[in-house]
Amino acid sequence: MLAVRESVVNMLPRDVYGRIALGLLSALFLPLSGCVVWWMLRASLLGPAPAPQTAEEWLFLLFVETFFTALFAVSAGGVLWAIATPNWVERAISSYVLKLVFAVFCFCLVGMVLVFWAFWMGF
Repeated sequence: MLAVRESVVNMLPRDVYGRIALGLLSALFLPLSGCVVWWMLRASLLGPAPAPQTAEEWLFLLFVETFFTALFAVSAGGVLWAIATPNWVERAISSYVLKLVFAVFCFCLVGMVLVFWAFWMGF
């Protein structure tokens, strides 16, 4: 269990060039994913966005929202790591990695059940 936590922290770069590359990549994806997340939240809360009609459209929308929200969170964490490399990030990663894996597993399980149900019902 401890080896898994340490391997996750060791994947993040500690040298100068790795941190520069991580910072540039995160700085590229942060505004792009942030704009998409902002547009989706604004469209769902304020705008007259057309509602999905079928289960496939709902699942696609759920996938897109989850993907860009996760991309935004990872990019923000990458910028933070590239700038400061704080110790509390290492502790948070090492303590929450198994919880994150379990949450992703549960999300995928629910998604598979929904897809199976949609195809079974003929949507």
